Amino acid sequence: VATAFALYPRTPSATQKPQFTCEGMAETIDLQARLAARTEQTPAEFSAALLLRETAHGAAPYVPTESVDTVTPGAFYIDEVNSQHHRIYAQRPASDEMDEPASASS
Repeated sequence: VATAFALYPRTPSATQKPQFTCEGMAETIDLQARLAARTEQTPAEFSAALLLRETAHGAAPYVPTESVDTVTPGAFYIDEVNSQHHRIYAQRPASDEMDEPASASS
C-alpha cells in the first residue's frame, strides 16, 4: 500500500502560530523510528499478502482472517465488511493487551 504526498513549503507569516519548520515536522513525524519499526518480510510473504488483498477486494460479506498483530497499537483496522459493503472498523488497543476492541463503523 502506498500513499504519495506533495509538500510546498513557504516562509511562515508573522501571524502563523506556531511557526511551521521542517525541523518541527521531522520531530513530529519521527521517520527514522517509524522506518525502523517496520516488519521485514520475504518476497513470498509479501506476495501472499498481496494475493490475499486481491481476493478480498470488493468481497462482501467479508471478515479478514489475518492477524492484527502487525497493526500499530491504537490504529484502526477493518474488522468486517457486511453484505451492503459497509465497513466495520475496530481499534487495536494502545497496549499489547488484545481485549475486546472498541468498534466504529462508517
